[in-house]
Amino acid sequence: MKNYVEKTIIGKVNEMLSRKKKQKFVWNDSIYEDLKIYLSIDERGQLGEEIIYDICKDISGLNIEYDSSVTDNEKGYDIIINNKKVEVKTATITSGSGMFQHEHLEAQRDYDYILFLDIAPNEVFLTLTKKQDVMWRRKKGDPANKTAIHRRPNGDYKCDFTIKHIKNNGIPKFRNFKTSQIKIKQDIINIIKHIL
Repeated sequence: MKNYVEKTIIGKVNEMLSRKKKQKFVWNDSIYEDLKIYLSIDERGQLGEEIIYDICKDISGLNIEYDSSVTDNEKGYDIIINNKKVEVKTATITSGSGMFQHEHLEAQRDYDYILFLDIAPNEVFLTLTKKQDVMWRRKKGDPANKTAIHRRPNGDYKCDFTIKHIKNNGIPKFRNFKTSQIKIKQDIINIIKHIL
């Protein structure tokens, strides 16, 4: 039998939950639930790097280098694919807004491409853009539907985009990019081949 305090707390939690707006993306009982629940943000980042490495090392024609013991701070990138330095950013979708939030992008780091591995409860997406195609700031002649990524007070950048942007092939933060939902190895090859 629950005591007064337990009943009060549980009752208040249930009341607050009933007032909450229904979430668009539910992680409970999803394919990737464990990733969202049990891995820290840093561990998710490492997971993304290792997934890209494991898949790419088996693709004929790709020369890939990865050393997880050397930090991003020391080298400025995560993986080398065919002599191109690649920064890998992994994000899980926010439950309410459907936003993928990519933290700590740094324009001055030494990389050629950014590979975004975005994970929703039951879907995975891969987006590739050249560093030079990121909208670090708007330039004269940029289309009106393109917006610069957010620079934070500490000098690094935050790049957010939605699942809708990906599915509509219209990510406003990049001048040029390749994106797709990935289900099979060939889907990944179709994105990665743009580094070749």
